[in-house]
Amino acid sequence: MNKKTLQKQNKDLRIKLANLKVKKEISELRLQDEITALSKEVRNKNGQIKMLQEYIADGENKIDNMAERLSAKDKEIAKLHNEVAALRNQRDKFKAMLNKNSTNSSKPPSTDGFREAKAASTRRKSGKKPGGQLGHPGHTVIPFLNPTKIVEKKPSAICSCGGQINCQIQYTPKQLVDISIEVEIVEERRFDGQCETCGKFHHGELSEAFVNPVQYGSNVKALVAILNGYGNVPVNKTVEILSGISGGVLNLSEATVVNIQKGLAENLHETIEMIKQRLIACNVLGADETGCRINGKLNWIQVFSNSQYTLFGVNKKRGDLYADDMDILELFTGILVHDHFKTYYGYKLISHAECNVHILRYLKAVIEIMKHSWATDLAKFLREANKLKKHYQSMGRHSINENELNSIFARYDKILEEGKAQYAEATKNKKSIPYYNDERLLLKRLTEYKEEHLRFLTNFEVPFDNNGSERGARFFKNKIKVSGGFRSNEGARTYVKIASLISTLRKQDANVYLTIIDIFNGNPPTFDSVYSSDAG
Repeated sequence: MNKKTLQKQNKDLRIKLANLKVKKEISELRLQDEITALSKEVRNKNGQIKMLQEYIADGENKIDNMAERLSAKDKEIAKLHNEVAALRNQRDKFKAMLNKNSTNSSKPPSTDGFREAKAASTRRKSGKKPGGQLGHPGHTVIPFLNPTKIVEKKPSAICSCGGQINCQIQYTPKQLVDISIEVEIVEERRFDGQCETCGKFHHGELSEAFVNPVQYGSNVKALVAILNGYGNVPVNKTVEILSGISGGVLNLSEATVVNIQKGLAENLHETIEMIKQRLIACNVLGADETGCRINGKLNWIQVFSNSQYTLFGVNKKRGDLYADDMDILELFTGILVHDHFKTYYGYKLISHAECNVHILRYLKAVIEIMKHSWATDLAKFLREANKLKKHYQSMGRHSINENELNSIFARYDKILEEGKAQYAEATKNKKSIPYYNDERLLLKRLTEYKEEHLRFLTNFEVPFDNNGSERGARFFKNKIKVSGGFRSNEGARTYVKIASLISTLRKQDANVYLTIIDIFNGNPPTFDSVYSSDAG
């Protein structure tokens, strides 16, 4: 290769190098411009990023605030839900309370207020027509054999034509029965004398009843006791009645009426003791209690009774079962019929029987308020079981055979299982269920005390209910309705002794008035009538 060629190549290379330098410079300038533009763009982006970051931070703060507010709202909503649920439960509770009365609960009739009167009886219609049934002997006043006064009413002796009228021997009698009140005042005069021979003084002896210058006899005292202690006539009205019927001759003071009652009660020690012993010795005894006010404070009247005897006692607390300073249940070993007062179950030597009339009332509440069919089935079961027992008793039977009894008990258990299922379904997914609390307790009671509720089937001496003792309590309630209560413990104890006597005499079909006269004359009753052990 010659020199020229090399020089030319060298020149070309130099030109290319120069061109490359120029391109490089241009590229660097362009890159610099792009870098400048990108730097400016980056600076702008950083501002946008910062602005977005601030915006995002602000949004997050707002989201946090909203979350807090939502959480507070959720808590408030949950609180309101709980309050609504509580109000609904309270509404249901009050609704159930308003629907309860003396016919479907243990509430007394006095709490029914001015609602439409409802019969408290749990008995069902027999299907018979009202009034006397076919074959009923009936009752009529029979003419007295020995009238105290006879007045003959004969026609005039001469007829209007002038002829003589001859009366027949036969006559048509009509009697008018009445009473007359006559005050008898007996005065005994005691004389003193002196022996003519020795000069010794002798004194006449007055009868035992003649103590004070003036005293009232046993008839007046018995009438006072009947009016005030049996008729529950207030003391002041008793005074007015006696004054009225005696034409103003008998003007007793109110204190005299009170003292007559005290005197009667003091003469009843042996009688009350006899009633106690007869009740302790019986096989089936009924018990009940009712409240009363003594000097403004709540006290309790205890009732023990059977078909022949009744004993009342006063206690400061409902659980104190002492009657006249003696706990009958400490000595009693038979079957006690009561209304599920738990204190009675503390006496371990006693068998127990529950009052099923109370259960029928509670079942009526479940039927009317909860609308659960198991209560209807059990009410029907109890009535049919009681009817079956009465049928067997009318046939002279004293028990139900074991197979039939097992079948009856199995039916009872089946109804209770259905009741528990209906209760579970009604309270499903409910947090608070006070509305159904009475039904739950009733099912629990019927299950745990099955033997006590059905004892009237296993022992025919045991009654279906405790109505006998409740009638005794109502006997006492009549006094409370009139007087409102007692001013002192002494007055209450006086009344319960007299009430025990009168209630027992009524059961014995004895004449209350004549018996009280005998007591004032020092002859207390002996109750020699045939004794029955049935609670009544």
